[in-house]
Amino acid sequence: MSIDLSQFHQVFFEESFEGLDVMESQLLELIPEEVDAETVNTIFRAAHSI
Repeated sequence: MSIDLSQFHQVFFEESFEGLDVMESQLLELIPEEVDAETVNTIFRAAHSI
């Protein structure tokens, strides 16, 4: 049995770009001296989802 994965490409790319946007915004706001756990967790959640 073969599954056509192309049907999932559009959703995967949309969600990946959303995750990248979240990661980018959080990384740009990151201040090394004031890193809080929630910001780091948000970045890692986005990366893990991709």
